[in-house]
Amino acid sequence: MTDTPLKQPRLALVIRVPRALEVEIEDAFLALSGVTRPVMGFHITVLGPFTWIRQQPETALEQVAQRCAATQPFDVTVGGAGSFDGEDTHSVYIPVHTSTALRELHHQLAGLLEEHIVLQREVSGEEYLPHVTLGLGLSTRDRDRALAELERRSVRTAFLVTELHLVTEGPGSPWRSSRVFPLADQPLPAPHSIYES
Repeated sequence: MTDTPLKQPRLALVIRVPRALEVEIEDAFLALSGVTRPVMGFHITVLGPFTWIRQQPETALEQVAQRCAATQPFDVTVGGAGSFDGEDTHSVYIPVHTSTALRELHHQLAGLLEEHIVLQREVSGEEYLPHVTLGLGLSTRDRDRALAELERRSVRTAFLVTELHLVTEGPGSPWRSSRVFPLADQPLPAPHSIYES
């Protein structure tokens, strides 16, 4: 893990899950201890979090835009239950089922940005495990309850990915969508379509 100064904004490239899936997750799991809805909404991280090595290079973002514009929209399926286990705390998530298109996009974007960014945590292509995080810092008891509820409720859904969001967390401010990168043949979204609630 690389330490980054707190003064620098952190960024990530993410896929926002559809609002219908967010509602399903909220209804099923927000009552569980440790499960929280991120400010930016439930999402799948494609790359990040990261900081810029130097001032944000506009050329790098244009390369991201071009790569996204050359990538056909693709389906992802989420479902099941998983956890990242630490010594004292755990994270619970809904896995993304194998998606060659998502893995390729992750690899391509990591290659495009590698000379411009410092990743918060280095992840090799083989280690990349796309998922939708439900809770961070859970006790063992809360993790076990959340995993049992995930198994019981059996959330499983597929959706079409048509855009990526660049999200930014500035010093003292929450994560916010700062730019949208449409995939091939997709229109630019209207500003009001980027929801933060």
